[in-house]
Amino acid sequence: QNNGLHREARSEFAAMQRARGELQESYSQYLRLVEQYPDDLEGRLALAEMALQFGNWEEAERHGSRVIEAAPGDPRIAVIETYLTYLDAVEAEDDLARGAAYAQAQELFEEDPSRFLLQRLAVDHLLRERDLEGALAAVDGSLEVEPDNRLLNDVRLSVLVELDQGEAIEGQLLTMLDRFPEDEELPATLLRYYLAIGDTDEALTFLRNQAAEATEEDVREDALVVLDRL
Repeated sequence: QNNGLHREARSEFAAMQRARGELQESYSQYLRLVEQYPDDLEGRLALAEMALQFGNWEEAERHGSRVIEAAPGDPRIAVIETYLTYLDAVEAEDDLARGAAYAQAQELFEEDPSRFLLQRLAVDHLLRERDLEGALAAVDGSLEVEPDNRLLNDVRLSVLVELDQGEAIEGQLLTMLDRFPEDEELPATLLRYYLAIGDTDEALTFLRNQAAEATEEDVREDALVVLDRL
């Protein structure tokens, strides 16, 4: 607050926010850091890694290319470099190069399983190869590290739907309702699922629970209206 150009303080604060899981705030702080100090390798590396977590390929390329240029051979950079090579192959629609990058990612992950970003790469590759079972396993591995990552949860749900794993679909939707209570679409999604499989009893139970837990009168009335129409 007192010194906006204090490099070490901003870097430490950004790292603390990242460790707490406040990724958006951390990203913002690191971004201000590299704007003031463009040669800050740690800041660029953190931004590239978080951009990959967010699925922001453009930002990953922007910051990742800088760290690759600044620190060739740094083992931490290998993950970024492999991921960017993979993304280039995807953009070029070069399946051979994409497969080679995936193989390299698997080797790096086996060397050090803490390189969890490589599992995200694996998810994308396996989905493109239509290996749904493999993709599901990779997603589950990623969710062990990032359980509250909405993108990964959405991917898991879509894979379960494609695999037609009924009970697992319900379980995933219930998990997402618990993890993302602010999402107003999820209750309707779960309700539509129950109706799609013809489980009216479960749909009614869910609606009654929603109505009972509602704290605002208008929300409770909305749920009861829907209940009455079933």
